[in-house]
Parts: sequence; C-alpha cells; structure tokens
Amino acid sequence: MTSLNSFELVGKNAFALGEVVKDQPGVSVRSFGPGSARPVLRGFDGDRVLILADGLPTGTLSAQSGEHAEPLDAACLDRLEIVKGPATLLYGSNAIGGVVNAVTEHHLVHEHPHEGFRGQIIAEGGSNNNRVSGGAGGEYGCKDWIVWGHGSRQVAGDYHGPEGASKTPGRA
Repeated sequence: MTSLNSFELVGKNAFALGEVVKDQPGVSVRSFGPGSARPVLRGFDGDRVLILADGLPTGTLSAQSGEHAEPLDAACLDRLEIVKGPATLLYGSNAIGGVVNAVTEHHLVHEHPHEGFRGQIIAEGGSNNNRVSGGAGGEYGCKDWIVWGHGSRQVAGDYHGPEGASKTPGRA
C-alpha cells in the first residue's frame, strides 16, 4: 500500500485524481482532458479500479466513461491510499486492479480535541487552458467539540494548440 499525506497532495498541484497519483509505482492515468483524469492501476481501468471516499465507494460514472471525472479534490484530503496486489481481495471484485481511498480524518474520534482555529487556503492555475482552482478550509475546536468546513472550485477552459486554435479536450 502506498500512502500520500496532505503535504504531498498539495505539492502535486494536480487538477484531477489521476494526475495526483500518476507518479506512484504501478499507476498511470486515463485522461480525456484536464478534468477527467482517472487512475489506472497495474493496467486495470474503469470498473476494475475502485475509488473510495473515506472507505465508501464514490459510485460515480467515471468507472464507465472517460468523459466523467471523479469528484474528489486532493486539496481537501488528509491522506490518499493506493492499494494494489492481493490486499484488494478484501474490497470485492470491483477492486481487482486496485483501490484508491481518499481519506479525510475529521470523522475519526480524537483522544484530545484540537483547541482553537486552524485552516488553509490553496490557489492554483494553468495558462494553456485557463485553468484555475482554489480552496479554503478551516476547523475550530473547543473542549469536546470540533466544527470544520472546506470548499473548493475548479474551472478549466479549452486547450490552445500551437496554431492558436482552440481545442476542446477529447475532440478532434
């Protein structure tokens, strides 16, 4: 199992889940444009790679069609786990290629509450397709209570070819 922590995820500066994990051993990416990149584990793709959010299947259309993206933002995650090999049997037949589990740790019970406020602000951009993304999140802890929230937005336009012509991702 490979695990990427929140600092590694933010440092990737990637727009889609597949772009975040493509540098890991045994992982490549299926891309149908800048927003719909999906992980390919050990050569398996689609419904043979299970994408989880906090241990629960996301159930999105990205497993069936390259035109759809996984609605997971790496800037919101505390950890990203990649499971390959025999351990994938624990997840069922839809995980024969592997598992990518996006983990946020706010749902876990902490022995000691986080007192006070802490947060983050992230902004990214790209020039070729006018890509912009940003996110902000914060949490406030007081005694045995914690309140947290995170929001993000990603927008990308058409690619621009060397001739200056505009190209919509995935179209000839």
